[in-house]
Order: sequence, then C-alpha cells, then structure tokens
Amino acid sequence: MPLRKRKPTSAGRRFQTVSDFKEITKSTPEKSLVKPLHRTGDATIETRVRDELAAIFGAKPLAHWEARFARADCCVSPVQTLEEALADPHFRARGMVVDSVHPTIGALTQVACPVKMTRYGFELRRHAPRPGEHTVEVLREAGCSDLTIAAWLQKGVARAT
Repeated sequence: MPLRKRKPTSAGRRFQTVSDFKEITKSTPEKSLVKPLHRTGDATIETRVRDELAAIFGAKPLAHWEARFARADCCVSPVQTLEEALADPHFRARGMVVDSVHPTIGALTQVACPVKMTRYGFELRRHAPRPGEHTVEVLREAGCSDLTIAAWLQKGVARAT
C-alpha cells in the first residue's frame, strides 16, 4: 500500500481520534458528525468521507474540539507539529526529548531514543558531526589514497572542515 501524502493544517484546526464513532456523538452531537459515513472499500466514497471529515474538523479551532472531546469517553489527541511535540510536557517527562549544546550550532532540542529499556538509559555521547567533519577519515577507511582525497577536495567533489 503506498503512503498517502497528508496536507498540513493550521495549528488550531487539527485533531486525530481513535474511538467508537457513537461515543463521540452521543452528547449534544455536531450535526455534521452524525451523518452516515462508513468505510465502504470504494476509494471515491472514502476520499469524499475523508475530505468531509477534514472540513468538519477544520471548521473549528483546536480549543473547540478539546472541549468537545473532553466529554466523550474515548481516546483523542491532537496531531502535533515537531516543534509542538518537542515542547510537550508529557514528551519531556517520558524522556522523549533531549536538549544538548553543539560546539558550532549552539543549543539543540532533538528527539531521544523512543525505545525504553529497564537497564539502559539513553544519552548523547557526542555531538552530531558538522558537514565535512569526518570526510577525510571516511574516504581513507574506504580505501582512497591521500592523493585522491586531496584532488577531490580541490575539485569540490568532497568537502572537509
């Protein structure tokens, strides 16, 4: 199955739900949410349903949907941008984010290892290399002579810092 390309939405208008549809619509339902929209296997109908749901969720800001789903007994969470996820207090509490200082770039926030093991704690042991930082060493390990490496550097085929 090919991957589908998703269109980005505004920060206040995106939501993803995993639940029973009846649970979401049982108390003061949105009229547009109680239309009979079901998976049929027909690509045309399913595209229409996806587009209609995108329009429904896109019509109101995130705060509306957070309040709306707070009353429903279902699992609902916003789809965050990378920046939002890196700043999320829950992600930070779970150790999913690492702050570090790169010697030339400065302060960085990045995703930590998502796999958590009992007797292993993830840590950054060294900074990410700068572009060209290890070029000469890598080319030597690949069997290139110093003369060849020098020629490539001079011609701009490779870059070293």
